[in-house]
Amino acid sequence: NPGQAFGMLMNQQRVNLGPGFDPTPGVTDNWRTELRVDWTLWSPERKARDQAAEAGALGASEQVQFVESELRNAGVQAWFGLQAVRALKDVQDESILVVEERLRQTQKRMELGAALRADVLRLQVRLAQAQHRAAQADLNVQMALSGLNRLMARGPQEPLEIQDSARPEVAGFMPPIENLDEMIALALEQRRDLRAAQQEVQRLQFESKAAQRAGGPSVTAFGAYDIDGHDLDMDTDLDSYTLGLSLYVPLSKRIPARQAASRAQLMGARAQLDSLALRIQDQVNNAHHNLRVAKVQLELANSAVGTAEEAYRILAEAQDAGGATVTDVLEAQDARRQARVARVAAEFNVQVAQAQLAQALGLLW
Repeated sequence: NPGQAFGMLMNQQRVNLGPGFDPTPGVTDNWRTELRVDWTLWSPERKARDQAAEAGALGASEQVQFVESELRNAGVQAWFGLQAVRALKDVQDESILVVEERLRQTQKRMELGAALRADVLRLQVRLAQAQHRAAQADLNVQMALSGLNRLMARGPQEPLEIQDSARPEVAGFMPPIENLDEMIALALEQRRDLRAAQQEVQRLQFESKAAQRAGGPSVTAFGAYDIDGHDLDMDTDLDSYTLGLSLYVPLSKRIPARQAASRAQLMGARAQLDSLALRIQDQVNNAHHNLRVAKVQLELANSAVGTAEEAYRILAEAQDAGGATVTDVLEAQDARRQARVARVAAEFNVQVAQAQLAQALGLLW
């Protein structure tokens, strides 16, 4: 009977096969709301993923500390650079005073007929050159101040309180050990970036282990409370609940591909770790030798300054007595200035080499 067949599809409360049967009934009331909770009791990959998360957190912490140490070391080197350009400016300013004094003495001697006007002109040219170098040195100081402010996330014109000194003293950083092999071993133990890379390898090891176990079954407990109808109030006649255990067996064909990808990532991380370790050894070796050479150069520069100072003093006295030419004095003055500039540069090189060695060893300045 087509009517009976159609009636079986309707809400049983509204089916009526009598003369008043309505073949076009309204919307069937079939509403169901369910609150469901699933709790994994056992998963073959859960422990490995937890361990991977812990390793990732440790690696991130090490990386943050490495960046902080890099910023601190960059600040130290920027400060050394500022001190160096300030010392160079002092050298140039002092050079102006020396040339001005020689110019006054030569003008007096010219008025007495003991010097030529050409000598005065030579000194005036040398004074202009010294003033030009002093202006460039002042510009370098301003650029160093701006760079230091930028490193500290400050505006380029922000004032910096700087303690005045005659010239910067060489910083006294000394490595805790002198043997190069022991330095390398210390760096491999202390470097934060190497620790972060090691934690990344460990994290990927756990991730790979989790991926290998991802194809296994997992057990889940679940509970559901069903509300039959639009009314969300609890009704024991219409509502129902379900409790049970489920066994989940993954059948996806993408699991082997994910496992292969995790193994490839682990191999790449191990290669990067080995490369970083070799790079650290190279940095320690270079920093150690650079510091040794810089100290030798500083000793030579100090000796050269003493020699140049004495040569200039002798020639200046000789010119005043008429026994030396202006050209001799100018050459001695320029050699004196260059020797002092070389000493400032040598001091800066020692300081930078010390900072780079501390950085290579993973030690704080």
